[in-house]
Amino acid sequence: MVLVCHACGAEIADDDARIEIAGLHRHTGTNPGGTTFVVCCFAVVLGLEEVTNPSSEWSWFPGYRWQVENCATCDAHLGWKYTRADGSFHGLIEDRVVAQGSG
Repeated sequence: MVLVCHACGAEIADDDARIEIAGLHRHTGTNPGGTTFVVCCFAVVLGLEEVTNPSSEWSWFPGYRWQVENCATCDAHLGWKYTRADGSFHGLIEDRVVAQGSG
């Protein structure tokens, strides 16, 4: 199974790339504007581009800096890349990616 962009159908992640951060695959966070997001963690993604500089302000994952990631095909905001000295992961917004059977 793969996850695709809800807006254009571009392939974003393979189900095998799911990972846990702090013991969970699925996390909920609220930004300073009051919008709540459910994000799912992935080790590797495809077809996303970082569109902001890294920031540590308001990070939902202590010790990680974040960058907004948009679909490289249609520019829809799909999540964030989280980075720290020992590695990185991607938090995809759960309702902005759609599961599709592979093949």
